[in-house]
Amino acid sequence: MDDTLRVGGGEGVGQCGAERRGVGGRPGAARSYRDERIRAVVAMAPAVGPGFTEATLRAVKTPVFIVTAKVDDVTPPETNSLRFARFIPDARLLTVPGNANHMTFGSECTDEGRRALPICRDGADLDRAQVHEMIAERVLKFFSEP
Repeated sequence: MDDTLRVGGGEGVGQCGAERRGVGGRPGAARSYRDERIRAVVAMAPAVGPGFTEATLRAVKTPVFIVTAKVDDVTPPETNSLRFARFIPDARLLTVPGNANHMTFGSECTDEGRRALPICRDGADLDRAQVHEMIAERVLKFFSEP
């Protein structure tokens, strides 16, 4: 199966100058990358929302649980997690309340780290460890559903 990516001008080439050759080498032929071993997906602060068409997202059959922060300027919810949740059938969305931001999903920081590194500073009255615990509980529940 030819799954090459051609770059340059020419007939059948999209606006970006690239053409995916799919099933049977036919230009533009649909190809699924679905892996039957993957039965559910958790996406934390997913990105590149505008890179997926509505039709592509509506075709997702795998259960998806999306976690986002209310105040995320790295992967803004409006164009990313909310878009995925809107178009993926039966997708579940958890928006971490309060002043959670993109970095809240990262590792916990030491006191010294919080003083020195902006990525270690969450919004006021936000406990990163509690956020991680809440997300872990929700994710475990999601994965345990039939």
